[in-house]
Amino acid sequence: MILITNQGLTPGPTLYFTSGRDPGKIRQWMDEFHGQGSVRLDSQTANEIQQGFISASLTDEQTLSTIADVYRSRDGYLLDPHAAVAVAAADTLSNTFAADTKVVCLATAHAAKFPDVIRKALAVGGELPEEAVHKSIEAVKDLCRHVRLCDCTKLAPALTRAMQSVTKYRKGSA
Repeated sequence: MILITNQGLTPGPTLYFTSGRDPGKIRQWMDEFHGQGSVRLDSQTANEIQQGFISASLTDEQTLSTIADVYRSRDGYLLDPHAAVAVAAADTLSNTFAADTKVVCLATAHAAKFPDVIRKALAVGGELPEEAVHKSIEAVKDLCRHVRLCDCTKLAPALTRAMQSVTKYRKGSA
């Protein structure tokens, strides 16, 4: 049996695939998890997890160190924090793989989304390195921002009015 708690494995894709893609089972487990803070999996699902998944636990310091190490040793390749966790986990678990095992870690975010983390990892106080900047993120910094506060009961009409005003503005300036 595997016990899942809020201190360990988080219910999600792992459970979906090992449950035979059974949404009813997932719903039951999630309800149990939210109600009790833990779930006991049946032996078949537990065995599936043990056969197909491994995991590692990493600290923030290990994540920051991985970002810095890869940046310095790979000609300025800058990992985002999520990719750094994957790389560090793969490195931590590498001794459990066969010697000829190929590992692929997919980076799905740009480091520019995490400037504070990158500054901390690379120990830079001011300007970020070029690899930590993305032109589309920089471009939105100059856009006008609108903040509207409203009572939740008036949210739908407020959104409708806001969208209509933007539409009118764009038609007028086209």
